[in-house]
Amino acid sequence: MRVRFRADNDLNRDIVRAVLRVRPEIDFESRQLHGLDDQAVLELAALEGSLLVSHDLSTIPPLFASLRGQLELPGVILIPQTYPVRMAAETLELVWALSDAEEWRNRLWHLPSLAEFAR
Repeated sequence: MRVRFRADNDLNRDIVRAVLRVRPEIDFESRQLHGLDDQAVLELAALEGSLLVSHDLSTIPPLFASLRGQLELPGVILIPQTYPVRMAAETLELVWALSDAEEWRNRLWHLPSLAEFAR
């Protein structure tokens, strides 16, 4: 099954636009989730089966770790706010093109990854 993405409230929407400009067929839900705390956002992503994409490097990782034992989570990709939009969009496009949603279950991935340093 193809990867689906869900943008967290804090995600720079330029990343979403850059992904969809190159690959409009990617399912990338970016509606703002006003009034939902991080746990509710993670639970929503789990219900949707969407990989959560977030800039929230401080609260999402510990919350993800605590929920992983209780819920089947579709995964999270954490992108620092200082990471270039173009590189974030390219990475997300590669995730979509080269992986399956099942590969991301209960997985937390930080960008930049070690693969970035091999370039």
